[in-house]
Amino acid sequence: MEFMGFHMVDIGIVALIAFLAIKGLVNGFTKELLNFLSIVGGVLLAARYNTDIVALLNAQNLIPHISDSFAKPVGFILIILAVFIILGLISSVISSLSSGTTGILSRIAGYVLSAARYVFIFSLIIFGVSQSDFFEKSATTFEKETQLFKPMRDIGRQILNIDINQTSTEANETVETNMSKEESNSTIESNINRQKPSSIEVAESNSSTNE
Repeated sequence: MEFMGFHMVDIGIVALIAFLAIKGLVNGFTKELLNFLSIVGGVLLAARYNTDIVALLNAQNLIPHISDSFAKPVGFILIILAVFIILGLISSVISSLSSGTTGILSRIAGYVLSAARYVFIFSLIIFGVSQSDFFEKSATTFEKETQLFKPMRDIGRQILNIDINQTSTEANETVETNMSKEESNSTIESNINRQKPSSIEVAESNSSTNE
């Protein structure tokens, strides 16, 4: 469905970002800059250094040992929380020290940063939707028909530092490994069944012994 040459999904995304970014006009440049850094910086750092921070914590024995299977999610959450807390404290200090009204240039810059922050957030959401099996058909349709879905999906992928091809390869390798294991188990069971004497053979053997 299109309106003046633009898909309604594109119009909806732009309108929603423009509306949500109005908060930047109120906050001004400084506060929006810290909000932008807390989300964008937090996710960028967490996506790239989640396992490194867990390895450091394990090496220093600062907390109970975290297994490799939980390293990524735990590291991601820890980095996000750390960035949010640090920048939140900085924001509180700056807010308490600053006085007076926010200038027009600060409000405009705050609006631009707020819009960029929501582009970042929507890119993550769109990437998550595109990777979901439940929305796979809709995601494929939107990618073909809209102008924003594909570039925003790619932005989300780059933000999270995820290689789709590598992920697909790993998934295929896992499936192939499981199939090989199943085939191996079937072969072993087949060999065992062949080695077991059938009930008829046992009966004939007993009959020959009795004779």
